[in-house]
Amino acid sequence: MPLKIILLKERTMKYPKKIFKIGPLQNNVLVNADENSRFLEPRINALKSYPYGSPAFYSTLEDIFTEFVDIYEFDKGTAVLPEPFGSFRSEEHKKEWMENHLLAIEFDYHLGCILYNYHEWLVDEGHLPDIVLGRMVTDYPNVYQSVLYDYISVLKNMPPKYPFDLVFHPLTDDAGAAREKAISDLQREQLYQNNKPYFASFALPSLIERFMISFMQQGLVIKLMMQLSEKCKNGEIELSEDDKQFINLILSQSQYMDGSREDAMRHCRDLFDRAGLIPDDAEQIILGTFRNNPITLGQFLNNPFAKKHIKKSYYDVLDILFSTKKVNLRNSIMHGASITFDPYALCFSAVMLQIFWAVIDRKAFEKI
Repeated sequence: MPLKIILLKERTMKYPKKIFKIGPLQNNVLVNADENSRFLEPRINALKSYPYGSPAFYSTLEDIFTEFVDIYEFDKGTAVLPEPFGSFRSEEHKKEWMENHLLAIEFDYHLGCILYNYHEWLVDEGHLPDIVLGRMVTDYPNVYQSVLYDYISVLKNMPPKYPFDLVFHPLTDDAGAAREKAISDLQREQLYQNNKPYFASFALPSLIERFMISFMQQGLVIKLMMQLSEKCKNGEIELSEDDKQFINLILSQSQYMDGSREDAMRHCRDLFDRAGLIPDDAEQIILGTFRNNPITLGQFLNNPFAKKHIKKSYYDVLDILFSTKKVNLRNSIMHGASITFDPYALCFSAVMLQIFWAVIDRKAFEKI
């Protein structure tokens, strides 16, 4: 049965209600994991049923991303979570903390689980996406190969089983000893086994940022350059020979020119401005800067032009992952994780890697 039909049927019913209990490291463990596993199985199988990269595959992936947001909204009102430790400024603060905590958990038990199981199948089938990255100032092909090696090593050394949390230890008289043993085991795994994709977690946000911004900038600049060239041919604007040569250089090759890319983009901006071609809120994208500094992923996602041209299914997941008011994954990786989740968990790398592949295939964008 096609996934769209499955999703439509299930939206007329309730999604499985998630019931959690507290685990040995104050993590949340899903009590009704079997029920949720049965719910996820058709989604994993739907991805497997289409050739990777085909229109049907990407349509299914977008449905899964869209449903993830719906699942979270459903779970906010129905999921049973243990009472958190500590104190809060207010009930509203506590509610916000609980909702963000649940949001991070959803990657473990829904979207991340679907994707790392699907990727494990891709690896076994021997048909991982074949992507080509150009070497720029940074050796992106080498960075990507390191990401992939790190991710696959974890995937194959720890075959994905549902769920992948530590085994729950009941709070009995020997709970303290059980907890100490669990911590010891976890530390030993972290020290002597590559059981978390640390490098992949660390590098993927930067890869996503670099290529999302670069591709959108490139698409916008090429489109506006073509419009500018047409205006010049029609005599609607007068340009110097140097400007005409600059336009031809942009339109004839992917590598813009020798010298500073920043200078080239400023030149583009000035030409577009003279011709009245710059769309509202697009100057940041053309220049690749925000307040004279390189634009970050968070600033890029807040740009109205970028919002308009990133497909909603991808945008919503990216916003959840990187918004400072939500999971805030990049800051957690760079500056130390919140206690609410593990930013190096396999589920986050699985989601980021799938988004990165969609960015490289340019499937994450609406037509500019």
